[in-house]
Amino acid sequence: MEATLQSPLGQTILEPGVVTIGSTPDSRLIVHDAKASPHHAVLRPTEQGYTITDWSSTYGTFVNDEQLYPLVPRLLTAGDRIRIGEMVFTYEVHEGAALVVGPGSRPQGELAASAVPYEYMANAVDAQLPSASLTQTQYGSAPYQLPDAPPAAPSSIPAYGVAPPPPPTYTPPSSQKRPGGWLKIALIAVAALVVLAGAGFGAFLLTRPQPVISITSGYKVDSTPAGATGTVFHVSGKQFSNNSTITFLLDGTPVSGERLGQSDANGNVKTDLTVTSDWAVGHHTLTAKDAENYVTKAGVAVVIVPQGQAHTPGPNGAPPDNMSFVIKATVKATDTAGYTINPWTDTLTITGRPDPAGGSVSINEFDNGQPHTSTGDFGNGLTYTETLTYTGSGTYKMGHLSYTETVTSMRIVLSDGGTCVLKSPWMDEHLDGTFSNQNTISGTYNNDAYSIPCSDGTTIYHNAQTGTWTGALDQSGTTSDINSPVQVGFEAIWTKPFAWA
Repeated sequence: MEATLQSPLGQTILEPGVVTIGSTPDSRLIVHDAKASPHHAVLRPTEQGYTITDWSSTYGTFVNDEQLYPLVPRLLTAGDRIRIGEMVFTYEVHEGAALVVGPGSRPQGELAASAVPYEYMANAVDAQLPSASLTQTQYGSAPYQLPDAPPAAPSSIPAYGVAPPPPPTYTPPSSQKRPGGWLKIALIAVAALVVLAGAGFGAFLLTRPQPVISITSGYKVDSTPAGATGTVFHVSGKQFSNNSTITFLLDGTPVSGERLGQSDANGNVKTDLTVTSDWAVGHHTLTAKDAENYVTKAGVAVVIVPQGQAHTPGPNGAPPDNMSFVIKATVKATDTAGYTINPWTDTLTITGRPDPAGGSVSINEFDNGQPHTSTGDFGNGLTYTETLTYTGSGTYKMGHLSYTETVTSMRIVLSDGGTCVLKSPWMDEHLDGTFSNQNTISGTYNNDAYSIPCSDGTTIYHNAQTGTWTGALDQSGTTSDINSPVQVGFEAIWTKPFAWA
């Protein structure tokens, strides 16, 4: 089976290996587009065909105009259209054709020539490295070298059929003596020293430190250990130099201001690495070296994500983006006339969604777009029936919450036959807040002014309001003590900040 990518600039034959896509020369498939990230996406062959994975690119990768979730593989089928910036490729599969090995033809969007052998490039991508530039120190394999130059041609060539002259002979003078016994002993001793030195060097190769490390984390992206600012990678290592200082390297650079560990008398080390804001979001490789400059042969792949993703805590320890939870919030406000509104309680329900969408926010069961009716008595013989329709929506991500509730319709029917009807939608409530720790959130509140004309020619006015709110995670997860927004709103109509005119 042969797979190709068709573009307006020509055809690219996919090799039977991993293909990195990006705008930099170290990408296997170079895309010359302003919206192509340096390391944009990766194609991988599977038994079912090629998959494509967005590599947390800036402007996204699209298949059939559907944006891919970062770091989530998508299996391609024949005819799929892959869009990166303005460049569109069509994925085609040709059954029965021989699979081409090698770079093949290279039109615009070509498979870029690699600075290292193909097998090294594949290893780098399988390790989820954004760069395919490998070194002998990292991977323990000899660097790729060109074959030696052919020997120089002889200065002269005998004529065909003519035997070359015999080599000259040398007969020592009869007076020359053969080596004596002491010379033989000296030669044997030298040979013995050479053998011993060779044996010692071989023993050194077998016994020298060959360090390795392993990493665990409480968070993962697929099967790769993941972390965000403030989280910890647990590192175990062995076969380092004994009682040696250990330096940990992120993509070859010392991490966290040259974070150091210490091996024990057996060359083992255990430590924790705390992720800081200096660790860039994306795929990386962790290695380590001791004070004798012995470096781990193979690096360990890790993924750094924004705070809140991969179920990591948000800033200040806030709940993760994909977590579902409930907040009980108390709102305090005043209107533009200076009247203080009685505080009320909102119950905010956050529903976690897969990364990177973040959570959705709703308040109670009243912001569902359905009419809700309540009745009451003003105590002077005048009763009322009020019907309101609410809609609401909000988001939660990286410890920040935003929610807006709108009254799309309001109708008040009085027992004396009068009616008052809202003419246009009214922004009833907007909450914006940020977590200060893992349980507490606070922020600002406001709503808009509006007026409701009544059938008897009067008008109900409502002043705009501003205020603050504080909330905490509801550990019980219940919403039984909700104050209905219908009750709160209508009581205010017949006191302040509403006024008849």
